[in-house]
Amino acid sequence: MYRSTLRIAAFFLAAAVVAALPAAAQFIPAGDDRWVTPGDGSTFFEFPVGDVESLCGAPVSFNWNRTVRLVGVPDPGEDWDTVVTRLKDADVSSGFDSVPIQVTRLVFRSLGPQETPCREIFWTVKAIDHQPITKMEIYRSSERGGKFLATISVRVVFEATDAGGALLGYLYYTLDLPDDTGVPWSFGPSGNFRPGIDESENCIDVLREKLGTATGNHVYYIENLIAQGKCDKR
Repeated sequence: MYRSTLRIAAFFLAAAVVAALPAAAQFIPAGDDRWVTPGDGSTFFEFPVGDVESLCGAPVSFNWNRTVRLVGVPDPGEDWDTVVTRLKDADVSSGFDSVPIQVTRLVFRSLGPQETPCREIFWTVKAIDHQPITKMEIYRSSERGGKFLATISVRVVFEATDAGGALLGYLYYTLDLPDDTGVPWSFGPSGNFRPGIDESENCIDVLREKLGTATGNHVYYIENLIAQGKCDKR
């Protein structure tokens, strides 16, 4: 209830500000938002009891660390490892719009081998087919920008291999990544949608932390904006 009240208040505040702006249609075309997952150990997943043991038929054990630390695996020549696609255009002329979104790429790997009841395991994590569709709420608080909230749900497969590269098996999960904080966005000089960049060309609050299940955490930022010269600071 408290969260809903805050969102309603934010909407009416944005609407009041936008009402004073020149009447002109402002659209954000459908497209991709790209995320980078840093390899500092802050992104992790804890396997449910017994799941890893099922890969090799080992008895369930509570005497090992079931948490695996993950890092993003980018496309060659790129820095981003995850893509969330906005599936339709947004019209923010009135100060708010909601659009469907879907994960269209996600590739992680474990930071190193994980000691398990089976053996040392290296993990690769990938998005699978038939991803859920969730939504992005886009709020415009000025003529040039505002904030958006994107709640993500992604279906992934954990692929297990040993030190010699032999495949041990697969584990499948659905991870939910809510967003109650929001990320700034702005229109660029050519009118393009720029997630993570405010109207002053600064990367404000780009590094985000998303809490997924009770046993997972994901820290990310939206592209390497600073390295690309798109903004001044994080």
